[in-house]
Amino acid sequence: MSLVIGVAMTLPALLELISGNLDTQIGKIGNMAEITVYFSNDKGKNSVSKISQHLLAHFGNFEIRNVSAA
Repeated sequence: MSLVIGVAMTLPALLELISGNLDTQIGKIGNMAEITVYFSNDKGKNSVSKISQHLLAHFGNFEIRNVSAA
């Protein structure tokens, strides 16, 4: 009997949590675009900077993350 009461009390809170998370993620997806660019290791930082400035001019605000090859 206590299991039924526990499930009955937990289910609405769980559904509210899932609903809130989905609303948050769907809102982020609607406003987000992602461009991934890979450069060879011999590409100079000056060239990467020029490309970044070009993207900034065309697409507005965006985030640049530099990930070095291992």
